[in-house]
Amino acid sequence: MSKFESKGTLKIGSAEDREAIATILFRNGYTVHPVRYRPEGSKTYQYFVKYEMNGTDKGYDISGKEAGYAEG
Repeated sequence: MSKFESKGTLKIGSAEDREAIATILFRNGYTVHPVRYRPEGSKTYQYFVKYEMNGTDKGYDISGKEAGYAEG
């Protein structure tokens, strides 16, 4: 891993796992959103957790040093 990711989307099928991951992210300062998506022609939904670190849209600098990421 060469870069700290401050936002993204995780595909998680299990409702219990989605809730656990969303709770962990929220408690660590992330904004989380559940996403339900049904591909065209499909009868089933795919479930995701969308996350973004609070403050990234306000010019907050998330450098490797601030994030605790040490290259090595």
